[in-house]
Amino acid sequence: MNLNQVTVEASDIGRAVDFYTRLGLELIVLSDHYARLLCPGGATFSVHLSEAPAPVVP
Repeated sequence: MNLNQVTVEASDIGRAVDFYTRLGLELIVLSDHYARLLCPGGATFSVHLSEAPAPVVP
């Protein structure tokens, strides 16, 4: 499988961007509700604002 884009939800875009840029991803798009980052190798990774809490998986 060869993915070129993945999107996840986050309750705080700023904290999510900080986390993923510390992992080495490069921020390429930022708004109040969305961020897109470039991964090594060329794929992109997006974070979309979610107001609903994430489910807890045991």
